[in-house]
Amino acid sequence: MNKYNKSIWLPNGKDGKLIWFPNQKKAAEMTIGTIVVIILSLIVLAVIVYGFTTGWGNLWENIKNFGGGRVNVASAVQGCNVACTSVSEYDYCTLTRKITFDETGTKNKDNNQPFTCKQLESKGVGLSCDNLDCAGTISSQGKTCSNSGGKWQVKACDISGKTQEDITSVLTNTDDKGANVYCCKSTCTSLKGIWKPTACDPSTQTDITADVTDKSDQLSNTFCCKSK
Repeated sequence: MNKYNKSIWLPNGKDGKLIWFPNQKKAAEMTIGTIVVIILSLIVLAVIVYGFTTGWGNLWENIKNFGGGRVNVASAVQGCNVACTSVSEYDYCTLTRKITFDETGTKNKDNNQPFTCKQLESKGVGLSCDNLDCAGTISSQGKTCSNSGGKWQVKACDISGKTQEDITSVLTNTDDKGANVYCCKSTCTSLKGIWKPTACDPSTQTDITADVTDKSDQLSNTFCCKSK
């Protein structure tokens, strides 16, 4: 062993008392190990915060989409067909989803790019909708409550509970207002739910998909589930 790596007692030059000099190499190794543990802890903490903030379903989806993502065009088309059948203008004409058409990555310029259902019709994926022509989108109709991801209601939005956002003031067209007063927007995350590609587990979760007005964070998922 290198003699300079040993811990030793040496006399103090002033009063002759012995002073302990610890192994400096071992101390340096412990310092590096501590730094590594701190960095790893910060990474884990960041992942946990992101997961709880945006929803674990979105986190896994973003991880899968990193570097190209998995092919999800079929599930996107399925979601578009549901929007068409239910005549959901916002979901079909305005909402965008990141679509991966194949496994060629960036060789296909359309991979992992945002598309509305209406735009997907021209991509040869077998999608069409006679129920909606998307003439009432933001560009042609202005910002209405529905095409801005909101829903009209008589009572005030639940701002204190942070489940809804009042977007009434940003609208440029309120013709669809009726007898209502407030345009309120809610996401799956704001309603304390998480997006899932499969149905909610009825024993532990409640399906709150119908309560979600803004599905911009839906990606290729179908169900918004909230723990009971």
